[in-house]
Amino acid sequence: MAKIAVREAFSRARVPQIMNLLELPQEVQVDLINPPAPLKITQFSERKLRSLIALADTVKQMVAWRSWTAELLNKVTE
Repeated sequence: MAKIAVREAFSRARVPQIMNLLELPQEVQVDLINPPAPLKITQFSERKLRSLIALADTVKQMVAWRSWTAELLNKVTE
């Protein structure tokens, strides 16, 4: 991880934080790559994504993810 940190100009502590995002359910990862229209990737905070990981249960993660995206969609369409 130290080599990755140097190569990408991140701190050593930052690398595992970023890599932990790979623990998100596949559906969430796909939505982040191609956010549901009209949302953009910039509307998703990494801090909020880490809170999904902390749930540690895929069903709970998906419920929270769908709730979050619905909330964002409502804000955009208001």
